Amino acid sequence: MSRIKERVAFYLEDCSTTVGKLIELFLLVVNLAACVLFVVITYHALDEVPTSLVLLELGMVAVFTVEYLLRLWSAESKLRFALSFFGIVDLLSILPIFFQVHTLGFVRALRALRILRFTRFLETEAFFFGRLSRLQLQIVRVLFTIFTVMFIWAGFIHYAETGAPGGTIRNFGDAFYFAIVTLSTVGFGDITPVTEMGRWFTALMISSGVVLIPWQAGRLVQVLVEAGTHRNNIACPACALVGHAPDAGYCRACGSKLGSHGQG
Repeated sequence: MSRIKERVAFYLEDCSTTVGKLIELFLLVVNLAACVLFVVITYHALDEVPTSLVLLELGMVAVFTVEYLLRLWSAESKLRFALSFFGIVDLLSILPIFFQVHTLGFVRALRALRILRFTRFLETEAFFFGRLSRLQLQIVRVLFTIFTVMFIWAGFIHYAETGAPGGTIRNFGDAFYFAIVTLSTVGFGDITPVTEMGRWFTALMISSGVVLIPWQAGRLVQVLVEAGTHRNNIACPACALVGHAPDAGYCRACGSKLGSHGQG
């Protein structure tokens, strides 16, 4: 039984074998589809969501549930996994489907948090299609952080504003547009929150953006500096000269090609 657990845990994290790649690709597609479905559902009234969309979401939640239970079952410490960032995100991806009544609408808004499941795919440079350099991975993380902050808070702002008298946010598209112009400090003012909860969510969105986006950008700068320093220390294989420009491909003294291992 322990060997089966080890194999399950391995394939849920592996992206080097064929089975691991297929599992990662499948989960990636389901995650993406779940986020798209969340957006599509916001364009329908609560009691007018087509049955086909409800069934589709039930299928995706079934996949999330099986994945969560397998990760929990195969974890060395079940409590540690359950209380970890990914364990909590996985659980929050499942819970909203069980709360379809209007009084628990806030719980349904937690569907927006499903985008955080993509964070698991950005933990390492390895992907099912190959590997990214540290620089490429950090650039993806910066872009993902920006999009995630806007996506999640747009979901919560939509929940707070939908149906409010005099409100201008009627669907996720309106809320996402508002998030973009607000975080970019453009602030056209054509769409604004009219509820107190919507304003609080807006304040939290700005606060999280001010903290998370510069943090990831700072890590990007750090990777760039480290890459440049590493490149500067590469010795020319012909004349042993060091101190080349970070993007140099050839020695500035003798013209010999520098080692390709310094490209990262």
